Amino acid sequence: MKWFSACVRLMCLVDGIGGVRYEDDAIVLKAANWDDARTRALDLGRAKEKTYRNSENRQVRWALERLVTLDELGEIVDGLEIYSQPSNLGIQAVPFDQEFRPELTEPT
Repeated sequence: MKWFSACVRLMCLVDGIGGVRYEDDAIVLKAANWDDARTRALDLGRAKEKTYRNSENRQVRWALERLVTLDELGEIVDGLEIYSQPSNLGIQAVPFDQEFRPELTEPT
């Protein structure tokens, strides 16, 4: 068995509105080969699908929209990066000499 990482995209659809957002989920999985890993990633993504009613009584549906990435990881080692997403800041300005204090933050 080999280790793979997959990124699945779930689309949030609201009745009467349509798609309002999406979520990319990174998943680590084991499979015998690429085809089995693809099937397993799709199965894991489908398992995340759900439907419910929101506070406005509209039906909300999270649906697997696509398999974004699938990568064979090789050897699993401590600190292995499995997901990275560069993002533009938009209009938010951050000075070049800004000092950050990540040790004061808490993960969500």
